Amino acid sequence: MEKGTRNVVLAVVGSILALVAAWALLIRTDSTNNSVVFYYSDTCPHCANVEKYISEKKVEEKIKFVKKEVSKDQRNATEMAKRAADCGLDQQTLGVPFLFDGQKCYEGEDDVINFFSSKL
Repeated sequence: MEKGTRNVVLAVVGSILALVAAWALLIRTDSTNNSVVFYYSDTCPHCANVEKYISEKKVEEKIKFVKKEVSKDQRNATEMAKRAADCGLDQQTLGVPFLFDGQKCYEGEDDVINFFSSKL
């Protein structure tokens, strides 16, 4: 293969690899930006009430959303805090259950249940 042809092939392959890497990064970082995310803790009684509602109403069969535990997973807790800050919520009083619908935040058992109820 001639040097010029080889350089073109390498440039094309490099461009393809760069596009694939960018696409993979976009998928990883944008996985919750446009979806509903329910943040909870395994030790939270209000979260348990929301989970009971989700189960009884079969919410997971009707509404696409992601569940993220925050008391054991610091990455999820940090993500929840960022979502809350984006919504202008006070970090000092932030708690779970917490829901982010891609644009708006819902905090507390009643708000989260009311969100799901309005979508059923």
